[in-house]
Amino acid sequence: MSQILEIPVIHMLNDLDKEFIQSLQVSTDRSYRGFRHIEFEIDKEKSVYFYILDKQEDYFTQSIWDRTIPRAPFTLFLVEEINHTVQDLITQYERKYATPYFIFIPFDKSVEDKSNDLAQEDNESVFYFNSDEENGVIKTLLSALKQFTERREEVEK
Repeated sequence: MSQILEIPVIHMLNDLDKEFIQSLQVSTDRSYRGFRHIEFEIDKEKSVYFYILDKQEDYFTQSIWDRTIPRAPFTLFLVEEINHTVQDLITQYERKYATPYFIFIPFDKSVEDKSNDLAQEDNESVFYFNSDEENGVIKTLLSALKQFTERREEVEK
């Protein structure tokens, strides 16, 4: 029996989702109306399904968000930086969905010092990923999952 983790991904820039996808060893990549389905196979028994959601430009796409996000353990926001537009989107997300989220930001490639491999900003939901490093996204995702699990265990105590 296979274990599958399904993660919706909300992104702000078209090139950014390409960078994210290129940093994974994708075993399946299919495009559908409203989303793109990417499968990352961890091993023969475990996979991660990423649903790269289209922007909410019509009712159909909105309905995909409404069916996908509430069923997921968490959502990934894939952004270049946290700016006013991103903050507005997150505010709208928080009003509508109870699903926790993480914000993934790529390293600034112009910065020489990349010692903050999994560094976080003051916001504990923000993670930096290195798309140039082998399995950089997966390492960052594992760190986010670990944090998510620890938070859930604290709440359950």
